[in-house]
Amino acid sequence: MKIVVLQDFELRAEILRPMYDEFPDLGVFPSATVRSFHKGEIIEIDRNFMPVDCFADDGEKLYFQETVPMKCCIYLTRRNRKLAYLFSKKMEEARNLEDALRDAEERTEQAAEAVPESESIHDVLYFVQECNMNQTEMMRFLFLMDSLASQASRYERMLQRRAM
Repeated sequence: MKIVVLQDFELRAEILRPMYDEFPDLGVFPSATVRSFHKGEIIEIDRNFMPVDCFADDGEKLYFQETVPMKCCIYLTRRNRKLAYLFSKKMEEARNLEDALRDAEERTEQAAEAVPESESIHDVLYFVQECNMNQTEMMRFLFLMDSLASQASRYERMLQRRAM
């Protein structure tokens, strides 16, 4: 079964690592971690409502100890599959844009702090132009994020209507 996440949540999981790299058959020790599931993510669950085939950032398989809170999710069906994939794609684009916006904000702050102490008018004009470009880039990201958010919320409302 596959589900679409409609609200962010976290689950505790274990990563089973071998005690000895040279002799993996001698046993494993569990390492606890937390996996975040983001809005718009499509995950597969088993009949016990545990996520399957989820991996950590370093590529190791996660074994979950908690079940998925079903109030935060909608089942993926034949009727809502296309809509769910569109919603998932828009939410992923929004997360990527949010990261890019954060980077642009950092660049703008760094540029504002690095006021040139040169007496040359060309250096000052270059600095002003750089600040304006960074602010323009931030405004573009904000506009794109607003557009993506409205599209994603429309898909989310349609998904919730079809789930009823």
